This record gives sequence, structure tokens and C-alpha cells, in this order.
Amino acid sequence: MRSVLENLPNELIIEIFGYSKIRDLSFGLWNLNKRFNALIRSLKYLSLILTKDCTSEELLFSEQIIRMVIVTLESINLNPFINLRSLVLNLATENHLKQIQSIVLPNLVYLSLPLSFDSRSTKQLASEVFSNRFSSLRFADLGVIDMPSNLSWSQSPSLRSIRIFSPNINIIPLILQSCTQLTHFQVRITGEHPLDIPSLPIISNHPLKQFIFLQAQHSTIAFNIANIIYLIPNVKQLDLRLCTISFIDLIKLISKYLIKLNRFDCHIIEFPNKDETIDINVLRKIHPCYSGIQYLIKMSHTIKQLEDLPNEILTEIFEYIDATNLFRIFSNLNGRLNKILKSLHTLHLSLTTTDSHQIGAYNRIAPHIKILCIYGLAQLNLKYFTNIRRLILIQASDELVEQLQVIRLKSLEHLTIILDNRQEEDRLAYFWNRIFIYDYPALVSCCLYKIILKWTNSQWRIMPSLSILKIGDIDLLIYESILSSCPNLYFFKFTRLTSKYQSKTIRQHLNLKKLVIVMPRFEDLSHDCHSYKYFSYVPKLEQLIVHRTNESKSISEAYFKFDWYITSINQYLPSLSRFVYYFHILKSDRLVNATTQNRFEQIQANFNLTHRLYQRRLILDFIG
Repeated sequence: MRSVLENLPNELIIEIFGYSKIRDLSFGLWNLNKRFNALIRSLKYLSLILTKDCTSEELLFSEQIIRMVIVTLESINLNPFINLRSLVLNLATENHLKQIQSIVLPNLVYLSLPLSFDSRSTKQLASEVFSNRFSSLRFADLGVIDMPSNLSWSQSPSLRSIRIFSPNINIIPLILQSCTQLTHFQVRITGEHPLDIPSLPIISNHPLKQFIFLQAQHSTIAFNIANIIYLIPNVKQLDLRLCTISFIDLIKLISKYLIKLNRFDCHIIEFPNKDETIDINVLRKIHPCYSGIQYLIKMSHTIKQLEDLPNEILTEIFEYIDATNLFRIFSNLNGRLNKILKSLHTLHLSLTTTDSHQIGAYNRIAPHIKILCIYGLAQLNLKYFTNIRRLILIQASDELVEQLQVIRLKSLEHLTIILDNRQEEDRLAYFWNRIFIYDYPALVSCCLYKIILKWTNSQWRIMPSLSILKIGDIDLLIYESILSSCPNLYFFKFTRLTSKYQSKTIRQHLNLKKLVIVMPRFEDLSHDCHSYKYFSYVPKLEQLIVHRTNESKSISEAYFKFDWYITSINQYLPSLSRFVYYFHILKSDRLVNATTQNRFEQIQANFNLTHRLYQRRLILDFIG
């Protein structure tokens, strides 16, 4: 007997749905039948990784999403996600930060921010967090925060775990005083403010169990950490990375006041170095937790011990260090370290601005940079970056982008240029021709948005490496030329222009699997009759996605007669397994009524009836 998904009991189907992405649930299973809709609506623990502004299918399940990871610099709207429990921002802007408010996300339990914000940006959010506005918040990784202006916060008994960076060590007792139930606290102190001992709060029997204190690298200030030890008598796990005047005095203090301690990790520098010799065997007998201490290193021998590490560990350490600091510290110390530096495959440089006095330093490390990301008006001479593999330019200046028209980057594998701020776009059409003239022989993916390519050059050559291409406006002639030049193209996105060009011989492309076609904004539906010409070149296509924007104040009869490409698909795309049609509709009062809603439902029914042999989805998306 043939088994189908519908025959499974609800419990198994829900289990299967739990492993599916939101987009897959929306495209493949939503609106198939009432039972599936009810089961999808019963899911309570959906997660979403947001790489751009929310799409309609994500908003459809917004109240069911409890975990979100944001990886985009685009403006987003968090208001629909009222039940969000966990929010992680891997990339973030001020727009994202300002929306993290208790009235917007009242159920937040877990919050993690990147370090891209300074303490001024996070001041208001820190005030809400440490004043119990987020009454359900248990874990908070707040990035960089500083002392509040009034030097106090109210009680925040819900918080259990805190991780922060701060320029001021006095933030520690302040947080301990505010978070009376805190059990895990990790802080990295980046400044050199001394501990204000007379102002220390009176804290009795704080329940903190794990305390991690990290001091800024290369800092030699000896903080009075002893006065913090007195405030946390119940700590069981202690990790200290700091500088102290006397190492032996510090660990004796710890063993005396932290009687519940069962684990001690440390990387402690004694500065200035004392001449006294410490017997490591005696040290281990002071407290059972010290038995794991392996060795004591004097500061003067640090470099020697670093060189004793194997190449694999040095390589991993170097990956965490900023490129400019890495070369300033380790370059030309010896041949071995130079060789390791040159072997790094993910060494990256990200810039938003470039001071004129820093340009020389960037030029010196340029040959070693593999990933270069420039946002805004930062200025560099790209000719020095001869070995970059990934180049990302976002809202870059005309002068920087136009360097690509004369510089050849032989190692470049991934290129992304986003230029929403550019006024003159036609000049970059020449740059496109340089790509296909083979000036970028290693290029695998190329995304250059809003660039119009209206002509080809007779010198175009074969580009066997290119597999992903996203461009702006092209017509059928350019489409044919690109497919001919890129035999291994797998993913292709473009804006389709109508064309009078008629090819006499169609050279079919057998490797293209995913095609995204964007119709020019407000183009008349009748022009879709030209689309079959584009389909005829790609018989192995598996996924087809179409975007159309409607300007009309009403839905015309043409949409009821439209065949949604079924004739062309049946004739030219035998391998198609998924078809998605985004119908973007400008909002208007005339469109928001019961009559129009019935028309939308009829259009949806016609679409589903027409396409039944593969996954299909018609998405009506109101914009504006």
C-alpha cells in the first residue's frame, strides 16, 4: 500500500514540521488543506533567521515565532513578533536596537547584541534591562555598556545570566546590586577606571555561582579585584584573565573567601614582575582547585612560550585578532610567524571610514587580506588588495567602485555591490563587460544590484567558474549571451526587459537550476507573453521564482484569464519541481474590501488548479 504524508497521525506530522523551515512550511504545506493549516498553527516553537526584511510568509507565522536571529543591515519591523522569546543580533543597526523595548517584545527571555554598538547606543536599552522592564528576561548579552548617569539601577530579579563589555570596572558592583538572583556573570573591562572602593554597595550573600573577569589585552593596570571577591562569597566557578601586583596574594585571598569554589581557571600576569620564585607544588596545595595549574610564566618569557605553540593553535589565535593589529604586532618577528600570517585564508578587513593617516597601514597589509568589506565612503586603493577572494561594497563612493573598471583581481571569487545611493548607473555597464572579458577568472558568485546591462562586447569569453549571478535589467540578447558565456551557471536572477530580438538558434543551458525573474515595476500583464523565450533556454530548470508589482487601483479581468505560464512550463521546463509567483500589490482603499478579497481568492484558486504537478505558491504581497 502506498504511504502518503496525510496518512500519518497528527503527532508524527507535527514532529516532521518541527524540523522544517518557515519558508518550506509556507511554500510546500500551507493552504494544502484545513488539517495541515491547523497543525501548522499549533506549532509553538518556530525559529527564524532573518537575512532581509520580513516576507509575507514569515509574517504569516509571526505570532508563532519564538526565536529570531537577525543577519541583515536592512531596516526591519519587530512589532509583529509579539511572542518572541529569544533574539540574537549578529548584524544590527540603530533601527534594530531602538525596537528592542519592553512594549514591543514583552516576553523576551534571551537577548544577545553584537559589539558594533558603543555604550551611548545601548544606554537606553541597558536602563530598561536593569530596571526590570523586561520582566521575563533571564539571559542578556548586551555588548558594550557604561555606567548610568545617575549611578544606580532598580532591582532586576529576573536576570540569571549577564555578559557585557564595559570601560568601567565599577559596573560590576552596580550590576550585582541590581540583579539579586544573578548566577552567571561575564565581564570584559576595556578601560582603566579604578574601582571606587568608598562607593561599593553593601551586598550580603549574593547567589552568584560563576564569575568570569576578562581584562583588555595588553592592559597592565592592576585592578583591586579583591574588593569584588568580597561581594561574591558563593561563587563556585571563577575565571580570571587579568593583571595583578602579586599573584600569590591574590590566590590566597580567593582560597580564603570563596570557600565553595570548585573550579578555578586563570591567565594572570604579574606586573611588574617580581624576583621571587613560586614553587608550583606549594601553590597547588593551597586549594584543591589550584591542582590544575600547569605552569607559571614570567612576562619576559611570554614570547618564547607563544612560539612553542604548534602552528594549528597559532593559526586559530590569529583568526581572532583584527588584521591591522595582527600585522602590527607579529609581522617580521621571524620567518615562521610570517609564514603563518600569509597562510591565513579568512583574514578580513571591514571598514566604514578611513582616516588619511591609516591608508598607508592598510596598503601594507592589503596583499594578505582575503575578505574586504567596505560600507559607506571609506576610501582605499584596491590595486594593493591583489589576493582578496571576497569583496563587498555597500553604498560605496563612485570613486571606489570605478576602480574596478581598471583593476584586475585575479583571485576574486565572490563579489557583492549594493549601490542604492548611486545616481548615475549606466557607467558601470562597462564594468560588467570586464567580468565577461575574463578579468575575473576565479569568480564564483557575482551580485551587482540595479545595474543595467544593455549591450555586449564581442570580446566576451567563457566563464566556467561563475555559478551564481544576480544583476539588474537585461533583455533576451543579453540573457542569451550570459548563458553562453557561463556554462556552469546554477542560479540566475535579473529584471526581464521585453525584447524584439529573435534568436535563430537556441543554445540550451543544461546546468541552470534556479531562475528568479523580476518584472519591471508596473509592467502590463500582456508583456508576459515574452517569458516563454527565456524558459526555452533552460530545460533542466528546477526552481522558478517570479516577482511582479501591480500599480492598478483594482484587479483587472486579465488576471482571471492569465494561464500563469502553464503552457510554457509544460513545453519547456519538464524538470520543474517548484514554482513561486510573488504578486506585489500597492495598497489602496479600493483594494481593501470584500469584493477584492473574493477576487484574490479566485485568482489563488485558479493558480493552484493550474499548477498541480509540483510545489507551487502564489504570494499576494501588499506593499506601500
